[in-house]
Amino acid sequence: MTTTKSRYWLLSALSGLGWALLLLALFRPHELRLCWGPLIVSPFIGLIIGALARPWIRTHFIWLAYGALFNLHLASALFGFATSLYSWCAGQGIRGESFGSALHGAWQASLLCSFGIDISLLVFFLWPVAIANHFWLGYFTAESR
Repeated sequence: MTTTKSRYWLLSALSGLGWALLLLALFRPHELRLCWGPLIVSPFIGLIIGALARPWIRTHFIWLAYGALFNLHLASALFGFATSLYSWCAGQGIRGESFGSALHGAWQASLLCSFGIDISLLVFFLWPVAIANHFWLGYFTAESR
């Protein structure tokens, strides 16, 4: 039997994987080859977001909503970073591009993904899902703090 603390981390990792599956549903079929990088690192992204959310996950709804919005933008930036670096590692980028140049491109992709959810108005769909995800995580691990 797992303790509530280890259950929190397990659910955070599974939550990251769930967000990656949601990402797969949002991509067009010809773009799915780019999703392997985020799919591989999504449990780690879930752990990072879970670590940031842990202090305030059982607070007032307003703080939960603001925290979920912040974590949504951070997670999308990390997904963009992972997608760009995976593209470079898989040889799908510019031939002969240096790793430093790939890191610069990954930084730009992370900013574009973070702002892209606002510009495309996906934030109106993803923010309530993030709030529900944070609430669900706090509900199922109530005594984990």
